[in-house]
Order: sequence, then structure tokens, then C-alpha cells
Amino acid sequence: SVSSGIGGSKESVINNKTGIICNPNSVTSIKNSIKKILNNKKSYEQMSLNAKKFSKRFLWNKIIKQYLNLLNKNL
Repeated sequence: SVSSGIGGSKESVINNKTGIICNPNSVTSIKNSIKKILNNKKSYEQMSLNAKKFSKRFLWNKIIKQYLNLLNKNL
């Protein structure tokens, strides 16, 4: 994915590992980021695999367990 790095997208993309964070105020930066992904199939496939692995950290069953553990520690 190509991200602006603004808001939640900043936490959801690891630059050059799970996607590319570009300068949202620069058309050239956005264009070059898109071209970088489209023109390098190997890099695209690796970022895609990395993104899928990274996203599994945020599955609801894992997040809920983390919240419950945090609440139990504070009781």
C-alpha cells in the first residue's frame, strides 16, 4: 500500500517493509511511490507478504487478550 503517514495509516504501514509512506503534499512523491510498487514485482510481493504477517498482530482475539491481561494486572 501507499500511505500518507497521517493519522492511523502511520501505525499501519512500516515504510518500505509493509508498504510505502509518501509525502501527501507532493504529487511527485505519491507518483514515485506508486511507480516503485508497480515497477518492482518482487518488492511488491515481499511487501504484500510482510503486510499480511504484520496485520495478524491486530486480530480481535489477540487484542482482546491484551486488554484482559492489562485489566487483570491493574486489579
